[in-house]
Amino acid sequence: MKWGRGREGRWGLGVWGMMVTAMAMAWISCLLNCSLPMPTTVEAAGYDDAGKPEIWRNDLKYIRCDVCEEVSKQLARQVKAKREEYSHKKKKLTEYEIIELAERICQIDRVEGEWITKLDMVQDGDRIKLVEQEEPGVCNSECRTIQKACEEVVENHDTDVAELLFKGDTRRAAVSKLLCQKLSRACAGKTPPVPLDRSRGEAFVPKPKSQLEAERMMQTMKDSGMPGMKMYSREDLEKGRLGDLGLGSDDDDDDDGDSPLSFKDKLKHASKEDLIEMVKKHQAKTAKKASAAASKASKKWQEIAKKAVDNVVDYGRKASTHLSIFADHVLSWVKDRVAGVSQSSSGDVSDRSDGGGQHGEL
Repeated sequence: MKWGRGREGRWGLGVWGMMVTAMAMAWISCLLNCSLPMPTTVEAAGYDDAGKPEIWRNDLKYIRCDVCEEVSKQLARQVKAKREEYSHKKKKLTEYEIIELAERICQIDRVEGEWITKLDMVQDGDRIKLVEQEEPGVCNSECRTIQKACEEVVENHDTDVAELLFKGDTRRAAVSKLLCQKLSRACAGKTPPVPLDRSRGEAFVPKPKSQLEAERMMQTMKDSGMPGMKMYSREDLEKGRLGDLGLGSDDDDDDDGDSPLSFKDKLKHASKEDLIEMVKKHQAKTAKKASAAASKASKKWQEIAKKAVDNVVDYGRKASTHLSIFADHVLSWVKDRVAGVSQSSSGDVSDRSDGGGQHGEL
């Protein structure tokens, strides 16, 4: 990111404005165009206190080993691909980068953990199979359950696995033996049978490509240090889980005291124009906050730059003053020496003249 002067001559971050605008446009596009289908389930999906689909903890023991095998496959595959990519650039993949990849392997909002969103939990008799789909899906309860199993498997073992991969052993079998048998012991015992009366769960819902692209762009913005924005699905709007959207909350500038429930009822009767107006209002507020943050950062750097320039100028002024004083001392010393030499020479001439006169008188 390069610094430069704007049209008004002030230092600023011109890129910030463009980035914030792009993020806002992606947010609006996804909100208006990505009408996500509601998950089709035999049993209605519940939500935790944070408003996220609940994790089916009773299913963890049935999928832990299979998830560990998938993690081993993904780690071996991704490290091998990254090493080949680096070889074309004549770079060497560091152990730190492998550790970082292992830490992100269970994060569904990262490219490294996107594989989780492609898995569908399908019950087959007394076991649960993880069936890979072609495209990423909406992360509901099954997705979050797989993610939780992944976190439990990798937890506290990412460094040891990264060391194995760094040494060059990218075979899936080697990674699986270390992670699933020795470290996490996810596959050390026999997987218990699944009760036949278990709920069949939910259908796999593919994620719209526009939403997927918007999420990837926002993650890129976040990695670059840009303030993030949150996207809301149709379900979030209907359930009133608006988070930082500010609609119907106390921090809204035009708050009319509506609770999330009354806002839900109000939303049901809202027209498309009303929704667009709400989104535009939120966009303006978010852009204003982002602009204020960028301005604050810009002013901070301006102050740092001004202070640095002032210090250099002050140092130069002091150095110039000291040099002037030193020069004055040198000139004074030279003048004194010249004056001393002149007086000494005059005295010698006078003595010689006096001596010559006396000799003549004799």
